Amino acid sequence: MRPPVVTRRRLVQGGLAIAGTCVLAGCGLLPSDVPQPARVRRIGTLVAGATGTPIADPFRRTLRELGYDSSVIEARFAEPRDERFPMLAAELVSIPVDVIVTTTTRTAQAARGVTSTAPIVFIAVGDPVGQGFVASLAHPGGNMTGLTSISPRLNGKRLELLREAFPDISRVAVVFDVHDADSASELKSLRASAPALGLHLQPIATVIDEDYDGVAETMKSGRADALLALGGFAVSNYVASRLLAVAHSARVPAMFSAPKLAEMGGLMAYGPSFDDQARRAAIYVDRILRGAKPADLPVEQPSRFDFAINLNAARTLGRTLPQSILAQATQVIQ
Repeated sequence: MRPPVVTRRRLVQGGLAIAGTCVLAGCGLLPSDVPQPARVRRIGTLVAGATGTPIADPFRRTLRELGYDSSVIEARFAEPRDERFPMLAAELVSIPVDVIVTTTTRTAQAARGVTSTAPIVFIAVGDPVGQGFVASLAHPGGNMTGLTSISPRLNGKRLELLREAFPDISRVAVVFDVHDADSASELKSLRASAPALGLHLQPIATVIDEDYDGVAETMKSGRADALLALGGFAVSNYVASRLLAVAHSARVPAMFSAPKLAEMGGLMAYGPSFDDQARRAAIYVDRILRGAKPADLPVEQPSRFDFAINLNAARTLGRTLPQSILAQATQVIQ
């Protein structure tokens, strides 16, 4: 005789409503009013940095606010060895995790390389369409979605702020990682903005594993009187320390892309709000765990930006920043 089948009903497990069928076997069926054990959700993070990278706090805090107190975050860090990303991504897939969160274009590339089915939420990807992660920002169409770190005027705004703060500058060295997949599009936007500001750009390609010892000399030979260092807001501490060393060695006004570099001693930094993007990533994770498909979740462009100024760095350079610049800052570091 076939066991009776209980028709479809809704169960709540760990705050997630799911539909299913239950077959009565020899052990019997639990009464509907008996609490069911919550399913532990496993969330993987692949971080281009070291333990303690800032994604942890706002991301975890937002997950707790959304009810994921019992979730397990499987964090993988690869500073400074980017070649480990594919291996670490494969580890997350093999656990398996319910969703993977990546923090740079390279980590997103690594995750895509090991799975075409596990949901991936990316942060700090400059050109997700150009990288082939999504079909379009509005309709991703695959297993990836998330938040891009680039908006159309972002790099132009960095140049504008640098020019307004230091009207005497004319030649800006643009330091970038030659292996950074977003550098080409960022340089293109900078070249489009520079002429109207009366600025000449001096692109300087670097390699993330190098000491950057020759960058200051290259700037000097090119007569650069300012520095713009490219790199997403998730730039690792390993890279950040080298970018700061270049700026300090060159002793010229510097603008960074990651606001945290101003906190670490850089003069100025303008970029997407890291905390806001980390919170938004947690909301994407929640929607996916509740049943949404990455293919149907539009990619978001940044809407909040941080402009950080380090006055101690300005004093070290012997420079005074105009009040018009200070008034625009979201963070002034004394």
